[in-house]
Amino acid sequence: MLGAGAAVAAAAVAIVLLATRDSPPDPPGPVAAREAERRLELRFSRSADDETAAVRCPQPIPPGRIVRCEIRYADGIARALMVRVMRDGELDASVPYPATLRR
Repeated sequence: MLGAGAAVAAAAVAIVLLATRDSPPDPPGPVAAREAERRLELRFSRSADDETAAVRCPQPIPPGRIVRCEIRYADGIARALMVRVMRDGELDASVPYPATLRR
């Protein structure tokens, strides 16, 4: 009898935990090119090397894909940025090596 009561109590706790847990977040949508450029310019303009940076992305950044954008500093140096959307909707950008673009 005591075992059955404990099983019922455990089942009730499990039901409450399942009912009150947060649902998983919606997957992020694509980030428009202009929005990605704005976010990345804010991030890269704060560096100690340069206070101005212009970013250009050729297309929206879709989830699950990497898009190559370009950052150009005031001194004319251009660098590639590999940009992707993370699960929380933030942008992850990395500078590949060699980073300077050849034109």
